[in-house]
Amino acid sequence: MLNEFEEYIKGNFSDDYWYDDALFLCEDFLKHFSDLEWTLLISKMQNYDIQSQVRLAECLADVNNKYSVKILIILTQTENSNLLITCIDSLRDANFSLLTVEEKHNVSINAKKVLISCSEMEKKVIRNFLNKIQSSQ
Repeated sequence: MLNEFEEYIKGNFSDDYWYDDALFLCEDFLKHFSDLEWTLLISKMQNYDIQSQVRLAECLADVNNKYSVKILIILTQTENSNLLITCIDSLRDANFSLLTVEEKHNVSINAKKVLISCSEMEKKVIRNFLNKIQSSQ
């Protein structure tokens, strides 16, 4: 199933197709991943291009398990503001008890860095995330 998932997130699709169809197919793939597939995804995702990493982060928004949270935390260690904001958006509804104090601290620092240069809508997303993560401590 991992191979099919990768075909979609790496695929050359229009944004319309991605957001209308492929995203939901990918979410469904993820919801049926085995522990082995999650482990393989974690080991392979660092080699994905930025667009594929953004798509991965988008897919994880509604897949709230220990693997999805771990992947999003790893992906927040990026210099790409679009990827970081996508990860933060996907983490907003995450179970913060799955995060260590250090992970919460690191992602909060990265979120605050990008807060300066993002749009007003993105600022709202980041502030919402920061409020939730602070209240979880």
